[in-house]
Amino acid sequence: MNLVNYSFSQGVATIAMNDGRANIMNVELLGELIEAFQQAREDNAAVLLRSELPQTYSAGFDIKVFAELNPQSALDMVRAGGELVHTILDFPRPTIGLAAGHIFPMGLFTLLACDYRIGADADYLWCLNEIELGIVPPLYAFKLLEARLTAAWFSRTLCTGERFSARQALEAGVFHELVAPADCNSRALAMVARLAGHSPEAYAGIKSRINSVLAADIQASIVHEQTLSHYESMLQAG
Repeated sequence: MNLVNYSFSQGVATIAMNDGRANIMNVELLGELIEAFQQAREDNAAVLLRSELPQTYSAGFDIKVFAELNPQSALDMVRAGGELVHTILDFPRPTIGLAAGHIFPMGLFTLLACDYRIGADADYLWCLNEIELGIVPPLYAFKLLEARLTAAWFSRTLCTGERFSARQALEAGVFHELVAPADCNSRALAMVARLAGHSPEAYAGIKSRINSVLAADIQASIVHEQTLSHYESMLQAG
């Protein structure tokens, strides 16, 4: 079963998650997302990243992996998440993230890595709930969140684990705009087409200057922190 569906038309690649449950970001789903972005790079495509599930963007990391207390499995999953974030940040063409349902980490991180983010103006929740689970998010997540969220929301979301609304996501910096649910797909396609209409060389150059320091910091944090010894110590402490 494919967990990610890839389609390409008129210069735009749509990368759509659908695991039939809640788009749980295990190594399989993360791996397919990385492969989809690699295919989009080969196709020289702008990207629309979205979920095909009606009420969920992503439930985030597979918590069962942490519960198994297997350091190698935890490392493989969280490292793959970091590699996906870096892949999106380093992608030279436009990337649009569209969310019309609940967003939990690691799903939030994939969304925040995109250039432009659109949310449905609807009744769903987003949060960073690691504090409730007794988990310290990976360093690459802190780097990304600090770059994308406003300062007040950066600390509030991490320290409280609160659930927030779509309109609060707009205030926090998760989204650039909210649109009516029925208009989400058409608005996202219009925006990706607009961004794709710019000079590819200019867009890639501007995007590199926006993201290069963040991408380098994230890559360095993956190398430094995402090690087997780190997860052996973390799981033993937990």
